[in-house]
Amino acid sequence: MIEEFDSFEINQKNPDAIILGDIYKNFNWVIHDNAFKLINENNCRLIALHKNKYCKRDGRISLDLGPFADAIEYASGIKAEVMGV
Repeated sequence: MIEEFDSFEINQKNPDAIILGDIYKNFNWVIHDNAFKLINENNCRLIALHKNKYCKRDGRISLDLGPFADAIEYASGIKAEVMGV
């Protein structure tokens, strides 16, 4: 995802926006909580690349980005802007 946004300044201290993408097994509570904290502390925009509820991985359904984006929306009170479908 970083390559897609290489023309933007990546600021992890006081960002203008948090962009959520699917990082599959690398997604964890610490990353989720940090995104929430940055939104809360900086009143920044929340952007989700998509809000799919689930997807297929290895022939089985698996959670996708949507439920995690919804959790941050719920906790922060900020509605995500969705870039894709």
